Amino acid sequence: MVCIVAGIKSGGFGLSALGGLTAGLGGLANVAGPLSSVMAGVPGVAAMASSIGAVAGAGGPFASIAAQIAGSANPLTQLTSVVGGGDFLSGIGSAFDLGAGGITGVLGQGFESIGGLNFADGLANHAGELFGSGPLQAIQSLAGAEAFSAISLDIAGPMANALTGQFGGAISSLTQALPIDGNFGNFLGSAIPDMNAMVTNGLTNFMPNLAIPDFAGDMLNLGSAFDMGDMANFGNPGQLVGKLLEQGAGGITGLDSVLNDLKFDPTIIANLGSGQFNDVMSGALSQITNPEMIANAQSMLGSNIPNLTSLADFTNLSKIMPASFASMVPDTMEQFKGQLQGIDIGSITQPLQFGGLVNNLQAVDLDLIKNFTDVIDPDGATAIASSFLGGTGSGNSVSVSDIMGSVGGIGIKDNTAIYAQAMNELDQLGALDEIKLVHAQLQAGINGDFTSGPATKVYETHFITDPAGGETHKTLDSFVGRKREQLELAARNIASGASGASAEVWSGAFGKAKSSFIAMQNKILSEDVHAAKTDLHLEFRNESPDNAYQFMAGLTQKVTDPAKLSLIQGMNAGEVGTNKFKEYMKGAIAEAQNINEYDKFGIIPRSARIQEV
Repeated sequence: MVCIVAGIKSGGFGLSALGGLTAGLGGLANVAGPLSSVMAGVPGVAAMASSIGAVAGAGGPFASIAAQIAGSANPLTQLTSVVGGGDFLSGIGSAFDLGAGGITGVLGQGFESIGGLNFADGLANHAGELFGSGPLQAIQSLAGAEAFSAISLDIAGPMANALTGQFGGAISSLTQALPIDGNFGNFLGSAIPDMNAMVTNGLTNFMPNLAIPDFAGDMLNLGSAFDMGDMANFGNPGQLVGKLLEQGAGGITGLDSVLNDLKFDPTIIANLGSGQFNDVMSGALSQITNPEMIANAQSMLGSNIPNLTSLADFTNLSKIMPASFASMVPDTMEQFKGQLQGIDIGSITQPLQFGGLVNNLQAVDLDLIKNFTDVIDPDGATAIASSFLGGTGSGNSVSVSDIMGSVGGIGIKDNTAIYAQAMNELDQLGALDEIKLVHAQLQAGINGDFTSGPATKVYETHFITDPAGGETHKTLDSFVGRKREQLELAARNIASGASGASAEVWSGAFGKAKSSFIAMQNKILSEDVHAAKTDLHLEFRNESPDNAYQFMAGLTQKVTDPAKLSLIQGMNAGEVGTNKFKEYMKGAIAEAQNINEYDKFGIIPRSARIQEV
């Protein structure tokens, strides 16, 4: 006999990949870690990081120079806490006009919430938290992101429709004219002019005073007198005649005799309900006034309408709706038909069915909001959008890549390559020469290379001489502060192309470095925003093998979603080095895509078949 491995459609790649995940042998990896290392190593950024480290290393606990001296520290060799923190340099180049941190690798203005002294560290920390200790925890993060993404997508479609929804119809009920601007809009229809009508989908709009039971009762009493499946001819006298003749009631109602007298042969007419026969049919029905024949007609139609004087009364709205007519909006059968044509009645074909439905509907009077013109409340829409929407998915839904795409390199990998290439180009063109020189001078000055006099450095006797201009400084604080100003100027010169012989040709490379760096920061910042909309339960992740099974069992479904597929492929591609389980996972991902194509034709992969003897 043949059976399929439960849940996992691939018995080859799928099971091998499952084994790799279960044992912690690989298959999925955090892409952001290696990428952050690439960014940290580009020219300019590396120099900045080294300088920040040097400043932090020379820092002390003293709040001022005076406190330093009082504590027997040497201001020539040690920084106060005001300057000594690494964050003293972390704002250099962070303004948007300076590249929003791209030149120095620091966080741009407005991106501080990412955390860390530089973006590379912020990226590593951010993605590392989402990925967790290994693939099993990353899978759990993905499951949480999937759950929220499904909610967001479920809301997005109705939300988009509701935001553009308008009460009423495109044609004015007053002027019968189309909108002047030609914008027909997303109207709910003439039967739904307000909130009250929307509760019942317009089915009770005939009764503005909510006299629903009376209306429903009248419709129930109509039985099957008219064909609501042919709404264009609803209420026409020919519909009534046709119903009676179809049931063989022509004799007991007198219709056969009347139609014969009129020389009218109904057998050759395709649709007696057509409006062209209204006068003839109305005349025929008006001749039938015998109470017994009227009772016979009602019996055949399943109707129970009181006080009929002729069968023609069936086409008189006030006669057939005696309980509700005084409260109804329409005054004539023609008006009633017009309103019925504006509502959705589904498979209903008989008045008694419609009456039964209406009788079971819950109608309410919404005094406070009935005159509001928005289908969805603006305040409610704002709350929903901020809580569930704002992503890159369909209808602004939040996709899994919006929450944790960086783990698979989405929004990061390509920009990293662009950024690294642009920075290397800037370096080759000489644009980074000045800033790298100032960084080197800063480190050398902290090391004491520019302090004059004997080896033993004495405050007020020795000085730190800045090689850039020869300015002297009595304290390391003063020297570092001056170098910070020079670094800021160097970053500004790079941004403006104001220095170097090749300044006129490096603007393109600077633009690429800036835009790609800002794009990466925006990606991480947006992931933080979207992740905050849900609880990924990161603190409850574990190393259970069940996580691996659930992931592999759902792989064929996951790969149908482009956002999930990109994330999973990115995590698979992000594994560094040679690993057979990386290959198994790569094969399982591709095979899962193919299995979805096989399923269309009922093909079961042979690798999924296990022969049982």
